[in-house]
Amino acid sequence: MTSRTENFSSFINSAISSRLKDLHTCLPAIVESFDPVTQTLEIQPAISRIYSGGKEVPLPKLINVPLVTLQTAQFSITMPVKAGDECLVIFSERSIDAFYKTGEVSPPNDLRFHDLSDGFAILGISSEPNVITNYDPDNVEIRNADASVAVTLKPTDEIIIKAPTKITLDTPLVECTGDVKDSKGTMDSLRENYNTAQYIGNLGNLTSTTNKVDG
Repeated sequence: MTSRTENFSSFINSAISSRLKDLHTCLPAIVESFDPVTQTLEIQPAISRIYSGGKEVPLPKLINVPLVTLQTAQFSITMPVKAGDECLVIFSERSIDAFYKTGEVSPPNDLRFHDLSDGFAILGISSEPNVITNYDPDNVEIRNADASVAVTLKPTDEIIIKAPTKITLDTPLVECTGDVKDSKGTMDSLRENYNTAQYIGNLGNLTSTTNKVDG
């Protein structure tokens, strides 16, 4: 025979379990759209909710979810965000509305806790079908999906930039403290060859060497 204490304990456990189903911490999600002006997303949580009896119901789409980027007041690293990208949405323990609008310390304007309305989306998670191909385990890489364009930082103090078409430097001056090398040789060797070169003049005599150029 079930005691009154056991019934009460079962009731408490059931109530706690039911309440926890509405307490959200973090979930994987899939991007449906991205607004680059507001840096907010519409995303679909990727784990459905299961009700008693086995009924499966997708969680509602989340709108106006702020995107987490690497940034400070003066610098940022951005990347394109497309529909189908995977992300991790984390939920604030209190309403984020007032903070998001003002960026200042302020009380929450709603009494909700760990609510679906208060998520931040972090890009970078990958399901097994979408893991990064040819992941470099030894170096730091900034790259596109197939690594045809990449910036690689090696622990040997070497940086490699790979671009199959061209590299554009939008600056009025490029300054190099060391030598520069291309398929014809180094800049110093080419300059030395130019400074010591002689040519056949109009009268068939060798010209004098060119004036020494140091810069």
